[in-house]
Amino acid sequence: MKAFVLGFLTAAALIVTSYFCGQPGFLQVKIGSILDEDIICLKSGSVLRGWIVEERPDNIFFRTEKDFYSLPPENCALIRKNVLSRYFRDLP
Repeated sequence: MKAFVLGFLTAAALIVTSYFCGQPGFLQVKIGSILDEDIICLKSGSVLRGWIVEERPDNIFFRTEKDFYSLPPENCALIRKNVLSRYFRDLP
């Protein structure tokens, strides 16, 4: 009985996994965007997840999936850049 239940659960997990991973662009869009995110924590408590487009001394230009922000650096409590993905993006 244990072998049957274990086999059933394993098969169900494989079916669900193959469904979601089989969606067009799933690995590239979902997992890629998670690994390629920069995070900005604002002093107001808001957290922005997206990509830093450009940094200047007076502004940080930040893009999310839905919006584009121009933020003064003094409003940012923490800026966490995804260094690993930036390294791979800059390779020839």
